[in-house]
Amino acid sequence: MTRYFFPLLGGIRLSGDSGIDLPNRRAAIEHAARIARGGAKGTPNYAGPSRFVVVINESGEEVFRAPVQHRN
Repeated sequence: MTRYFFPLLGGIRLSGDSGIDLPNRRAAIEHAARIARGGAKGTPNYAGPSRFVVVINESGEEVFRAPVQHRN
């Protein structure tokens, strides 16, 4: 298992991101996409063209960005 972190870029920081252990990069990317969808759902000020949920591995490397897009 690898620990992944999911900070939000573009003005809003998620507090308490201590990361989670996931089996692989694909699982981390899927998790980030769920966070991005959930953050944008019904909360327009959370979404924006420069807002992303970023996947950072335990080595500190960025491996993916999931855009936070508002959807009704």
